Amino acid sequence: METKRLKKYVLLTAGVLLSLLLAGCKGSDPRESGEKTLVLRFASSATRATQVGGDGEMRKLEEPIKDGDLIVLKKADDLSNITVYFWDATGTKLVYPFTKYISRNADKEAFFTTGYTFKVSPKVGQVSLQINMYANPGENKKKDDILYFQYTSWKSVPYEAEKVPVTRSANGDFEATLKPKPYVARLEVFGKIIPKRNSSGVSAFSDLKITGVYINNFIQNRTQPAVRFKNTKENWVFGKKYSYSSQEEWYWKDHPGMYTEKETDLAQIDEIDSSTGMPTKVDCYYVFPDPSANPTEIDHLIVRLSYKKNGVQCDNRFFTFNSFLEKAGSNKVGKFKAGYIYRIDLAEIGDLLTTDEEGNPDDPSDDRPEDRPITLGSVLVVDPWTNLDVPVEL
Repeated sequence: METKRLKKYVLLTAGVLLSLLLAGCKGSDPRESGEKTLVLRFASSATRATQVGGDGEMRKLEEPIKDGDLIVLKKADDLSNITVYFWDATGTKLVYPFTKYISRNADKEAFFTTGYTFKVSPKVGQVSLQINMYANPGENKKKDDILYFQYTSWKSVPYEAEKVPVTRSANGDFEATLKPKPYVARLEVFGKIIPKRNSSGVSAFSDLKITGVYINNFIQNRTQPAVRFKNTKENWVFGKKYSYSSQEEWYWKDHPGMYTEKETDLAQIDEIDSSTGMPTKVDCYYVFPDPSANPTEIDHLIVRLSYKKNGVQCDNRFFTFNSFLEKAGSNKVGKFKAGYIYRIDLAEIGDLLTTDEEGNPDDPSDDRPEDRPITLGSVLVVDPWTNLDVPVEL
């Protein structure tokens, strides 16, 4: 009798517990609490790049990116993966389904076209995403070093789209339009340097060539933005640049790969397309933005020249720029922002190389880089992720 009573009690207890468990599961299922349809797409300006992308190497001599072009996002296959993050209305707390990893080409392609559609909790109020990030922390860590971006392909560049609110569409669905931008800013260096002539049309300078372009004072690791790599003028030395070299030369010791010294490449960056007013080739570099609201420093641009001065050959002449003004006016470029292109025209250097009425040269260049940094006032700022109407011509 006691055994039957105990068995009945156990069965009754199990039934109550099962009912409670099922009720609890039902209440926590987002589908049961009003799941909503969410459509995600890239901004309309984030369409198809016509210039660069895919497996192409990033830092090289190439055509400038035209206004409105979006670097790399030209087809689904150019994106290794997309990770979407779902936030509450305040954007401070992740909510169901928390994150979603997307790698199928058809799903990635939907972001460019009709939109990627799926179900989410009604608590989702904002969304953000990352592109080309991996589950392997070691692989992602490589992308914290700016030197990685100088020689990798566009296909591996990490992108981020900041949080945006989820809004109601006309058909009743919820939607969000995201604007992905890479972690880096792109510097496009070009320009034909013509020394300024005096009133008689005479210049003491001739046979001018650009023999080196260097980026210095840059943030090398994005996780340590307060630490900038800055080679000094004392590092400009005469000796063997490479251990296997048979001859000595002037070189910048210990400077990493943020420079171009190949004269055949540099000879191409002084050509301007008369039909567009844009350079035909640019020397490209990528830099991390300074996260400070009002940074006190910016990346430096250094130009090395050779020329003749009244017939005398002068090599290894430097101009160092540690401050930049926008070409459209006198606004100072406070920092190089992620997702922006900074088109830097070197033609202004020609105005610094002057000749007086007696034919004597005035040469403010330096013997070494980083000697007397000055301001360069010919930077055109372009946001390629927005169809920007730029009111000035190069």
